[in-house]
Amino acid sequence: MVKKGRLLTFVVMLLTLAFLVVSCGDKPADDANIKELAQEHFKAGKHFYKVGKKDKAIKEFDMTTRLDATIKEAHYNLAILYRENGQYTDAITSFKEFKRLVETLPEHELKKEEAVLEYVEGEIERLEEMNK
Repeated sequence: MVKKGRLLTFVVMLLTLAFLVVSCGDKPADDANIKELAQEHFKAGKHFYKVGKKDKAIKEFDMTTRLDATIKEAHYNLAILYRENGQYTDAITSFKEFKRLVETLPEHELKKEEAVLEYVEGEIERLEEMNK
């Protein structure tokens, strides 16, 4: 019986391979396919984080941001993981990108994110101080 984590890794690898095949053809992959692939990597990142495989989670969230830099939650999750690993410079960068994306939200959506934004601003300050 195949473990769930291995199956998920296999599925993500297949989707990545499919993306590469499509993007190497005569016609570039459309934005919908890229966004869908980014979401698959995001889901895989959440799974790996949940089962304690932080290095794999970082790789998946990083791939998510490379495919679709607008997924603010991927930047946030990367920042948390980098902070947990003691990679403070990378954590600061990811927190700042999350903050930048949140600040571009419409006013009604921005209000929903105020508490998280306040937390992120505090984390940036704290990490910058620790990183000196």
